Amino acid sequence: MFRSRMISLVVGGVAGIALCLLAPAAASAAEGVDGFARDAAIGGMAEVELGRLAVEKATNPGVKKFGQRMIDDHSKANEDLRKAAREQGIGLPTQIDSRHKAQIDELSKLSGYAFDKAYMHDMVEDHEKDVAEFEKIVKEPGKTAVQDFAAKVLPTLEDHLKMARQVSQDLGQ
Repeated sequence: MFRSRMISLVVGGVAGIALCLLAPAAASAAEGVDGFARDAAIGGMAEVELGRLAVEKATNPGVKKFGQRMIDDHSKANEDLRKAAREQGIGLPTQIDSRHKAQIDELSKLSGYAFDKAYMHDMVEDHEKDVAEFEKIVKEPGKTAVQDFAAKVLPTLEDHLKMARQVSQDLGQ
């Protein structure tokens, strides 16, 4: 009797641990499109704000041009994302998070070549991450309005990355 209770407790404990370990993965899969949409909304708003900063503070014409492209393309993408998210009943943030605010604050303290170089460095890194995230969500099973949005915007982000790398190279990075 004691032995069978002990075995039941051990088996039950192992099953409980397995459920605890699997629960975050299941929640993460369910959060996939919703989490992606929220992150993309925040990132898109940040790109517009950073683009405005570049248009205002950059000294290199290529950096200014890139900043304006970020304003134009990401403003349109943000609007498209809001429509797709609304179709799926996903609520999106309306403000930039603290991490992106800190990035904007740090860049706003710079000027001249130092600004140009730091901004373009950030844009290359940011767009590398964005392209990877958009590719990932497009490949997820199912077909949602947010995934359609991601598939539509991905070529533009790839173009942004190519441009960011070129401008960065022109700056000597």
